[in-house]
Amino acid sequence: RLVSCLLAESRSLGITVRHEVDVASVRWEGGEAVLTCRPCGEEACQLEEAVEGRAAAAAPPASGGEYELRAPFLVASDGVRRTVAAAVEAADRERRWALPGRRFKVTRFEDTSVRVYKTVPFRPPEDWRGDINYSARTAKANFDALPAPGGDYCGVLLIEPEDELTQGLPDVPSARRYFDDLLPMFSPHISDESLQAVIDKPTSRLPQFRYAGPRLHHCNTALLGDAVHSVKPYFGLGVNAAFEDVAALGQALDDSPDLPNALRAFSAKRAGEARVLVQLSRSFDLGGWRSFAFFIGPLILDGIFHGVAPSLFAPNTLAMLQKPHLSFARVRWRKRLDRTIQLAVLAAAATAAVTSAEASDPAADPAADPAGCSKSPAARAEAEERGSTPSRWTLLRGLDSPISPAPRARRGEDLFRARSKVCGGDGNGGALLGVGEASPAGGRLAAARPRAPARSEQCALERPACRGLGGRRGGGAPPRGRRRRR
Repeated sequence: RLVSCLLAESRSLGITVRHEVDVASVRWEGGEAVLTCRPCGEEACQLEEAVEGRAAAAAPPASGGEYELRAPFLVASDGVRRTVAAAVEAADRERRWALPGRRFKVTRFEDTSVRVYKTVPFRPPEDWRGDINYSARTAKANFDALPAPGGDYCGVLLIEPEDELTQGLPDVPSARRYFDDLLPMFSPHISDESLQAVIDKPTSRLPQFRYAGPRLHHCNTALLGDAVHSVKPYFGLGVNAAFEDVAALGQALDDSPDLPNALRAFSAKRAGEARVLVQLSRSFDLGGWRSFAFFIGPLILDGIFHGVAPSLFAPNTLAMLQKPHLSFARVRWRKRLDRTIQLAVLAAAATAAVTSAEASDPAADPAADPAGCSKSPAARAEAEERGSTPSRWTLLRGLDSPISPAPRARRGEDLFRARSKVCGGDGNGGALLGVGEASPAGGRLAAARPRAPARSEQCALERPACRGLGGRRGGGAPPRGRRRRR
């Protein structure tokens, strides 16, 4: 119906429409586009069936060979064949001087989720609505059915290249069993004639993700539609973006009477949109774990955060693409902002959870060292309440290695004071072990008033690391006037 309307409008404007003509090449001479055309058969052009009531086709030259057409203004909408786009790319390669990133180029992406399709016509029952789309998702295939004129539906079966239907079904009964197993809700409404047509028709491959840029014009030629952005037909983005290209080109021509300025304005408005459209669409079709990371996962996050704070977080990407006032670039910018905030919130929540777990775990108490000594009075008191005592003597001076647990006792000393970075002391560098704890020399510790260790006293440990450590006999002060021998 759309093609019929367009052809009727073209005929009313005096435009000549040529069917079954292939553009073999394009070149630009003297401000005009020169097209080399040649007739093509059904196999080469793969034309659709004739539309009833369309304009009469202008016959090619009687010779049946190639011929040229010259045009002062050319609009290239030749789809994925990209004859004109390839000619523009070749012409730009021949330019001697061009700023980096300004040469026209068609960027192609690898297809990581290869699918082929077949069309399956059917007629739904009377009690089904005839103004909506129907779809089904299975492990082997996806099926989408769109309404057609006369109450019929045209279904598109998306399958893998290795599927049984792709390899070929021998007859109608085999096809019937295939659809009964795959699509039991649709199979009763598919006639045997339609099944035979499905068997006879070869599979078609979905277009690859490609876009052209960084400009969409060359000399007097504008490129639009699938010629500059091709995506897989999952969400109707391709045809809708093509309509937007046409509207943008028409607006640019209306705003500027000068053709070069109008084409530059059109490129500035739509080139970025073509690139973002393809990049967004490809993120929906990566396949495998990347499909969850870049498509399913973000949809889940958007649903949660938008439900909790709809004024702060936007809906998911698919919902935003349905809003005509938002450009593709605007949608991507907003989703990148949402994703940054979402990741920041999740990181903060994870950090808080880990911190809370560590705080509630006695074994992970940061106030205690490996020797069991607490670094703060509060932590030391908490350790005493738990009844924790050092499992062995570890007296350090800026080191992490244990000191020998068998020091030599001298003069019956019962109290050991150690200057250490591990245990807290009296504020003067001394450390006092608790009353009643076992000493290295044996026996029990006596009560003593905290005091910094005297340098003149003998070190009670044999390791060199204990130099500068001291103790006091019996808690008494050394007599004045007497110097103790080292």
